[in-house]
Amino acid sequence: MKQKTILILCLLALLIMPAAVSAQNMTISNLDLVSKQAVLVYSSGGVLLGSYNTSSNVISLPTSDFMIVLKPNAISRFSNPSLFLTDTVGALETYWVQVFMIGALFMGLIALASYGRRR
Repeated sequence: MKQKTILILCLLALLIMPAAVSAQNMTISNLDLVSKQAVLVYSSGGVLLGSYNTSSNVISLPTSDFMIVLKPNAISRFSNPSLFLTDTVGALETYWVQVFMIGALFMGLIALASYGRRR
């Protein structure tokens, strides 16, 4: 009981004491997503302070409060089918377990439905 109380008090202390963070420059990297993304920096009042993209090395940040918005570029899958296939194969290589589980669930539901019809 005493350890639980100490743990709760430590967690509350961590929540009460926020740490101040200050940055002047931010480095971003292109994650090789489907396309480059626009990085928009707004002031707390909603005024656009700068527009960058993910291929930029350094973004100068203001000293006051600001918001960062990532805006993906629109891509038409049908304008470049080879890029679409490359992205699809890459996604399947990454998420093959999830695709297999969804496929197995779907096949199981079909099997249950056909078994119920035979009775």
